[in-house]
Amino acid sequence: MVDKLVLVGPSSDVGNFDSEFFQDKRKKGFEIMSFADSLLYLEKINITPEFWTFVDPFSLKRYYRRFNNSFYKNITLITPDLYSNKFNNFFKAGYTCNSLKKDPKIFEEITSLDFSLFFDQHIKLDYKIINYSNSIDNKYNFSDNLYIIQRKGKNQCKFTHTLIPLLLYHFKELKEIVCIGFGHYNLSRYIENGNKKGYEEYKQSFHIVKELVKSNIKTRNIKITFEGQDSFFKQLIDNE
Repeated sequence: MVDKLVLVGPSSDVGNFDSEFFQDKRKKGFEIMSFADSLLYLEKINITPEFWTFVDPFSLKRYYRRFNNSFYKNITLITPDLYSNKFNNFFKAGYTCNSLKKDPKIFEEITSLDFSLFFDQHIKLDYKIINYSNSIDNKYNFSDNLYIIQRKGKNQCKFTHTLIPLLLYHFKELKEIVCIGFGHYNLSRYIENGNKKGYEEYKQSFHIVKELVKSNIKTRNIKITFEGQDSFFKQLIDNE
């Protein structure tokens, strides 16, 4: 049963958390879930998370050839079922990875990966897609279905549109989430110093879905906190 998670995000603020931070959280009953490129930082400080997930397959280009490293063997990969059959569902869902396609050889290698060969297991979840433009209905219950939320023609905040829905759907006993490395739109990404691309659209999409996400967190009575530098996502907490 997983009831407490440390959620590790991709902002450069993750570099301020050493291995002792994670060891201390584990002593308190937390398990660790890494998102996207934060996995590289955890590998650097020799902290193996229990779980990993990603959305943009371009991030795989940075380290997919490292997957044979024993570090990955004890990690459970959890994703929507988007990446089977050469990412067939990924493209059907309206996603693109044009940057990855610029190198056809690497694109072919990555889309042909069988993740179950490198990780302890790959949990592939069925999903439903919610498309919206400028507003969204607050009726969706994240515990009932895995919802992938998409804003038509715009970049969207992955924390609220993909990651929180996945956590609330998959981890039915979840009671507490400690977040680091998320919502730092004044900082660059950990893996690409100076890269702040897409931040303004992320913030816009966050404001549109904020009440839906807050409602789902409140319904489940999940305690969510943000450690490190002030996070834009602290708005999800009622007393903030």
